[in-house]
Amino acid sequence: MAADQQSPRPHGADAPTATTPGDASRPSTTAIDSIEAAQALVGQRYRLERLAGAGGMGRVFAATDSVLGRRVAIKLLHTPGRDETSRRLVITEARAMAGLRHPNICRVHEVSLEAPTPFIVMDWITGSDLRAFTRDLDLRARLVVFTKIVDAVSSLHAAGLVHGDLKPTNVLVDERGEPVIVDFGLAASHEEGHDRTSPGGGTPGYAAPERWSPSRPAPNSDVYSLGVMLFELLTGRPPFRGATAEEVRRMAETEHPPLPQEIAPETPEAIQRVCLVALEREPARRYADAGQLHADLRRFLAGETVAARPSFLESRFAEQVRQATERAEEWRRLGMISGTEADDLVFRLHAAARPESPWILDSRRLTFSQVALYLGGWFVVLAMTVGLYESWDQLSSPVRIGVPWLTLALVAAAGAFLHRTEQRRVSLGYLITAALVLPAALSVTFRETGWLGGPEGLGMGDAEPFGEPGLLNRQLLAISSAWLAAVLALRFVTASSAFVLLGVLAASSAWASAWLCLGRYEAYERVVDAEIGAWMALLAVPLLPVGLVLNRREELLGRTLGISNQRRRDAWPILTAAILLVGVGLGVAAWNAPERYFFVPIDPEEWSVPEQWKALAFIVNGAVLSLVAFMLDRVRSPLRVRLGNMLRWAIPTHFLGGLLALEYYDGFGVWLPWLIGLAAASVAFILASVPRQWKPFLATGLIYLALCYARAFGRADDHLEDPRLAQIALTFFMLVLGGGIMALAWRTPTRLVAARLARWSGTRRDRD
Repeated sequence: MAADQQSPRPHGADAPTATTPGDASRPSTTAIDSIEAAQALVGQRYRLERLAGAGGMGRVFAATDSVLGRRVAIKLLHTPGRDETSRRLVITEARAMAGLRHPNICRVHEVSLEAPTPFIVMDWITGSDLRAFTRDLDLRARLVVFTKIVDAVSSLHAAGLVHGDLKPTNVLVDERGEPVIVDFGLAASHEEGHDRTSPGGGTPGYAAPERWSPSRPAPNSDVYSLGVMLFELLTGRPPFRGATAEEVRRMAETEHPPLPQEIAPETPEAIQRVCLVALEREPARRYADAGQLHADLRRFLAGETVAARPSFLESRFAEQVRQATERAEEWRRLGMISGTEADDLVFRLHAAARPESPWILDSRRLTFSQVALYLGGWFVVLAMTVGLYESWDQLSSPVRIGVPWLTLALVAAAGAFLHRTEQRRVSLGYLITAALVLPAALSVTFRETGWLGGPEGLGMGDAEPFGEPGLLNRQLLAISSAWLAAVLALRFVTASSAFVLLGVLAASSAWASAWLCLGRYEAYERVVDAEIGAWMALLAVPLLPVGLVLNRREELLGRTLGISNQRRRDAWPILTAAILLVGVGLGVAAWNAPERYFFVPIDPEEWSVPEQWKALAFIVNGAVLSLVAFMLDRVRSPLRVRLGNMLRWAIPTHFLGGLLALEYYDGFGVWLPWLIGLAAASVAFILASVPRQWKPFLATGLIYLALCYARAFGRADDHLEDPRLAQIALTFFMLVLGGGIMALAWRTPTRLVAARLARWSGTRRDRD
């Protein structure tokens, strides 16, 4: 306790106080009028020094423990200890505080129930209350303090207790800047709430609306009080202010709080949504307890999407979507837009209005944690596919079957555990990895057991398109069908659209396998003259700058006249044609006449060109396309963004494809530098996808990383006398590396939260 923790404070419109059971407004015949009288009640061990404050439940004295030589706070109840009501209240408060071990909750050292007046011995907290401490702090420092308070209340709720009177004056900040929750006089077990159904608990302005009617205390009532405290930390004032306590109570029961951004524009949107959900009038719409509130705060600190969706904002948004949908139908009826355009617009409006779980949104966003999760899972998949394939002859049959199934079981079990514990963003990565490992495990099992492999099988074609160790077409059909069934099951369990894409891949694999089983396989090839490609690319040289100039002019006209009055759309066909001509033309030219890029003297009659020159030509093409993409990104517009996204599928393919070709054909007499360069460039493209959310970079990088891994096995087989040890090492190294990266992605958000809290706290101390 601190000297000013229970001191009398004026209660104006900002913080009116209600009468609570045991309040000083009720006549007290047992008031302790002197330190001497209080000293006689507590005995000789504790030497009372002064009255620190008085509250509704009792008086707090500063004291010294003569046995242990430490300062303590002693709280004496107003009514005599023989009174059963006071005894129950002191037991409740002692139970609430003594049963908890949290650095931000005031500790209880001793409870005396035998004295004429019961008392509690607690830590002495030297500091100021929350409102005074945070008055001069910036927003980040306030959030640091508030996050610690919510964590403490979360531990209280986890123990089955409710504080009942959370407000700034019941949170003290010690000399180290650590907030400490005190004054548990209203605390009660929400599992034993039938003893606490009287109205009038808490402080108007901070107490939840339902606290003023007979009801059991619940954790979401504390959440409301925390929401008021957060609103005050964001804006400098509580959400509801009135001339009287009754007026404040009426506003809390009938009105929506103002948006924090209307008062403090610098408030982050995510924190505003968190605050508004905590302040919901209906208890069922709030966070169920402080643990859920703390989880959302952690998501914000980790840069993830918060789960908060305030009901009145959702209602407002739904009404706006309804109105926009009606306008789209009217535009269709008037012939302003086509039926297809109206359908597309309505679909997008409904998709935008459809609520998404935050973990689904986060799984779609490219963050370093999320990319690390994908990368680690991809390593595991590569180890169970490419690694096992290349190490086949070096492994015994039980190992070949056991390793993929054991890997599948571990990854799937981790994903299921994370899904049950609501860590769904991370669980999605593990379950997708398991879904990709499943066909590999089935393939190994079919290969080793020979299921559907004999003449008594399904009677389908017996081609082995993948060589040794190969699989029959009918075996591929059975594997892909089982894969499809498993993926569809995961789709319904997780409700994640990510498995829809895997389902399409599995269905495509099953369809292709069925087609192969019918014997409908044939190959084809195409040859194009290099000069045609060069001529195509040359036409793009004037088209590209002209299209950029036109696009800029159209954007200016749109801002000046309005989109509805801006009819010019010349830039779209010109720029689209230029991009296609550059990409296709340069690709054809590089494949057929790469020597023209470097002025290499090659006989024109000689059609066979060294592959290393082709590879270098494609890398040059990648640089040219990168330059074009840079020109498009300099000034952002919807058209430029769309065309830039098209190019970002081609850029990494040209770079990485060229490096792969140089490695494959021993470019300039070496292969190892190209292999290392391919791996490094693949990872670089994967990481480069994060800052600008470039998913083509991520997908292409993952594909070429797989090719690089496969080439490493081939090189080991070509250049080592006994490649078995190296191939096994590559397999298990990739497995361990992938698992380690996935574990790192699992823990990264927690470390980000801790680092950000530490950095913000350090910033505040430096400023002080």
